[in-house]
Amino acid sequence: MFQKGENVLVAVSGGSDSVVLLHLLFDWRKRLGLKLGVVHLNHKLRGKDAEEDKLFVENLAKSRLLPFYSLQGSVKKYAREKRLSLEEAGHLLRKHLFEDLADRQGYQKIATGHHADDQAETVFMRLINGTGLQGLTGIRLLSGRWVRPLLFAKRNEILEYANLHKIDYRTDKTNLDLTIGRNRIRHELLPLIEREYNVNITQHLNHLSQILMEWDEYISQNIEEIYRSRLNFLFENKIQVELKVFRFYFSWIIIVLCERILSDLTQQDFKIGFHQFSDFLSWIKKSQIGSTFTWRKNLKSIKQNNYVLFYREITDRRREKQIKIFPEKEYLLPGTCIKFSLSKVLPGEVSFISDKNTEFINGVNLEFPLIIRNWRAGDYFIPLGLKHKKLVSDYLTDQKIGLPGKKEVKVLENKGEIVAILGLQIDDHYRVKDHSSIIFCLKFKRIEDESS
Repeated sequence: MFQKGENVLVAVSGGSDSVVLLHLLFDWRKRLGLKLGVVHLNHKLRGKDAEEDKLFVENLAKSRLLPFYSLQGSVKKYAREKRLSLEEAGHLLRKHLFEDLADRQGYQKIATGHHADDQAETVFMRLINGTGLQGLTGIRLLSGRWVRPLLFAKRNEILEYANLHKIDYRTDKTNLDLTIGRNRIRHELLPLIEREYNVNITQHLNHLSQILMEWDEYISQNIEEIYRSRLNFLFENKIQVELKVFRFYFSWIIIVLCERILSDLTQQDFKIGFHQFSDFLSWIKKSQIGSTFTWRKNLKSIKQNNYVLFYREITDRRREKQIKIFPEKEYLLPGTCIKFSLSKVLPGEVSFISDKNTEFINGVNLEFPLIIRNWRAGDYFIPLGLKHKKLVSDYLTDQKIGLPGKKEVKVLENKGEIVAILGLQIDDHYRVKDHSSIIFCLKFKRIEDESS
């Protein structure tokens, strides 16, 4: 959990668990080579008692000559703003405030006093409220910079240690409030199971958590492999996955993979419920090519021939931005990870290959700057090799480019005429001929390709 020389921020509420943790780490600090700091958070829930807790923890830190940091934040306000339960809001607020402090003050680890009973309560609560296997992993011993050194110990063992060593601590009266779900599990449900059904229920729930943590690590390794080998990152709002992935791997991997993809697209934590996942699997098995599955209003998947495309619909005005193009320069296409360039070449450098990332055009009639923009309804051009005009929308339909793909298509324009549908086709007027004296090369390059 710790590396020699690390700075460790110890989260101390004033209760027996966190005070014993501070006592132990302080005793072991030289042997472990650690530098400690103490942080206390006032949740603004308990009035005068909370102020007394803060003074108690501050005196603990001062008596050991340790740096002390006092933070405060309204859990009720945070819960209202984020539409969370008080417990969820408290957890997320602590995480945000403590990590921010650790970053500013140079602490590599944050230690909390969670113990085996906390773990059992968490697992049981998630089981009652409904969760997937990942949720049953519970509280992790080590998660990023967060460490829980007391996760092996039961609450009564911690209290015995405190009494034996005459360690003072504060009692939080809200822990006795039976209107709070976790407290009912702690004081009523688990004691009932322990008394009437299985005296080792806490130990068994902790064992379940440990087993599932190992499974979760295995799943995470598989997800990383799938990300490297099976996903195509087309745009900032599009990720393409091989269809066979959803037929080859078992459900836990598929759930975690989908949650990670959707989290990447939304830039926020995304969780999938059982019924939504079941509907998605049914859609994978039974739907036709081109059909759409909706995760939420602007977050969807579309079934392609050999892929499933996950995409986030964007109405950002950046998508409508026009780019003025000059030769011998490189441009990043808005909303994509694709760079575009237009360079003058000699006739002998022209090589016609089946690579849509490289096109050659006749530049005799070009007037700079050219324009790159999104295609519009009513746009038309003459596809290479044809003699008649064709609507761009009809051409895209012929190429079996569905609605989400169509929205991303851009055209290169010269004096109001379409020179090319980028990455797909050039206009026949601009094809290179034997007598073409001015020739330009259009090139597309994915940003990821530069580092590969």
